Amino acid sequence: NTYQRKEDLMSEEFLNQFVVGALLGDGYVTKDGRLGFAHSIKQKEYFEHKVSILNEFGLSPRVREYRTKGNTYKQWKIKPADCLSARVAVANRWKSLRTLWYPEDKKIVPVDIKLDPIAIAYWYMDDGSANTRTKFVDNREGRETKHFDKPRVNQFRFHLDGFDHQSQELLQQKLQELEIDSWFYTKKDSGNRNLLITRDESKRRFKEIVFPLMKDIPSMHYKID
Repeated sequence: NTYQRKEDLMSEEFLNQFVVGALLGDGYVTKDGRLGFAHSIKQKEYFEHKVSILNEFGLSPRVREYRTKGNTYKQWKIKPADCLSARVAVANRWKSLRTLWYPEDKKIVPVDIKLDPIAIAYWYMDDGSANTRTKFVDNREGRETKHFDKPRVNQFRFHLDGFDHQSQELLQQKLQELEIDSWFYTKKDSGNRNLLITRDESKRRFKEIVFPLMKDIPSMHYKID
């Protein structure tokens, strides 16, 4: 089910899975029960697309533009950036999600999570990327090694820094249930763990699942094609 019909897009199940995808990505629920998300202004088209979905369901998020401060994370410098944020008013449904996703005030993946193409597509548009390089240079262990073979090149990948290993492995299992094989790669210089989809049959399957929900958002096509 790729949810291409208008009546499917307006279903409660669509909204539920859209929210799951947002929470796996850049979305959050505040302690007082407000659903929200933020994106760089460079992703304005995608941001407005997500806001329009919430408006379709009568949720009318409050939208604002702001500028982040520069920061340093480990060895990286993060430059100031113009961003857009959207936040929905307090509601019991969001309060229950806060309890489910933040049991100890840190976001985790609920053990009974359901993933369908909607959730996966929005999760990927938020926190995924396509690696189309034909060469991978590994500088670990004090020497440079060049790889030209799979699985280090030509991948779809999810960036999972915000989740603990238990949540990451649960997400891998949920993708496997949809016949999408993946493996973990940990960057030694940062400890960041990415989930990589590399087998040709899995990449075809993944694209079949997510592209119908991405095709009307041109600014997101670079992540899939």
